[in-house]
Amino acid sequence: MFARTKIRPTRCATAIVLASCTAALGANWLATLSKQPAGDFAELRSLRASYRFGWSGLTAATGEIHFIKPSNDRFELDGTGRTTGLVRALWKLDVNYRAIANAQTLAPIEVQQTENYRSKQIITHLSFTDGGVTRSRTEGQGTAIETKTRQFALPNLFDLHSAALYLRTQPLGQGSVYRLAVYPATNAYLATVTVSGREKISVRAGTYNAIRLDLQLKRIGKNLELQPHRKFRRGTIWVSDDPDRLIVRIEAQVFVGTVFAELQSVRFDNPKQASRELTDLQSVGLAEDACAGGKDRKTADAGRAISAMPPVFPSLTGQSPKVLFAIDKRAGKIPSLVRRFRRSVPDTAHTARGLSAPTQSHCAARPAELSQMACRRKILPVNCSDPLELMDKLAGFAADGQMAEQAAPELCFRSPRTVARA
Repeated sequence: MFARTKIRPTRCATAIVLASCTAALGANWLATLSKQPAGDFAELRSLRASYRFGWSGLTAATGEIHFIKPSNDRFELDGTGRTTGLVRALWKLDVNYRAIANAQTLAPIEVQQTENYRSKQIITHLSFTDGGVTRSRTEGQGTAIETKTRQFALPNLFDLHSAALYLRTQPLGQGSVYRLAVYPATNAYLATVTVSGREKISVRAGTYNAIRLDLQLKRIGKNLELQPHRKFRRGTIWVSDDPDRLIVRIEAQVFVGTVFAELQSVRFDNPKQASRELTDLQSVGLAEDACAGGKDRKTADAGRAISAMPPVFPSLTGQSPKVLFAIDKRAGKIPSLVRRFRRSVPDTAHTARGLSAPTQSHCAARPAELSQMACRRKILPVNCSDPLELMDKLAGFAADGQMAEQAAPELCFRSPRTVARA
């Protein structure tokens, strides 16, 4: 009896010591949370993007997001996702997601997530305040519906949307570490993000110069104690190293292997303000601008260089009638690459004119037609679907011009009188 009485105070003392240690540990990690305010990095522009999700190279789901700024003080993210292919036959899931954040502080305001499974529906609603979050979770289908409400008190909480907005505003220098308390849907986590380097990455949307971020997660318990995540081991996030800082790819090591999310396409709502250029499509973009009649720095330089070169075809002004007659006769016998190029391009205006006009011999060319002969050196504007094909044809056209210039002495014919004298 005496021994039991002696042990009880010992157990109480041990419990007090453990509780004190737990509180001290909780205070320690809370002190390591990032205190920096939202940076002055340019805010994300309104956009639409699509992603694919999967594991071990297998695509399991697709998703689309729409990011907008409906007012001066709010950012809004709307997203949809669904499983696809064989995965959908085994596990049907459709998700709708909506998140609202403060545009000045980037603090979360509200999150609404709806998950539709084959046999049930789960609706999760998060309402954030300065002191924490209130979660409402409704689960069931038909008449069997149950709603549970939970409050989690912790200042400076983020959701996924606001955490991504906050991180993209930071300097993200090499070796920088950011620690955020994040509440995605059902539990709180301590996210430790480390900038591990910069590298080039290729995805379906293009090739990007990217910032590599390493991610570690720990679960935050009811008493603010840190617990290891039972499913998540580590993760890597690639963010485009440009004024947009888009999430290009995410990889996570989990209990089933490697899962990923990858950017498939992105389109800004205001294309006139688009500033990002894909590294591997830059030359194609310049060719498209040239085809459409636009100009930029590189095409302008190319235009100046071309204008400085000596002309391939000498001017026909001032030539004698004999020379003009010989050139026109020669052109009628030997179709040049320019003629073949024009025949390969639909030209309804010239076709109609050719059908309606009477056929005339090249030997009887009138002086009024000599100006038309001089225009043969000009390239007519065409609609080209492939800029590279147009560049190939232009290169062949230039090569044919050089051949014609080299063969110019052969176009000088002697008159019949000179032949008779010989």
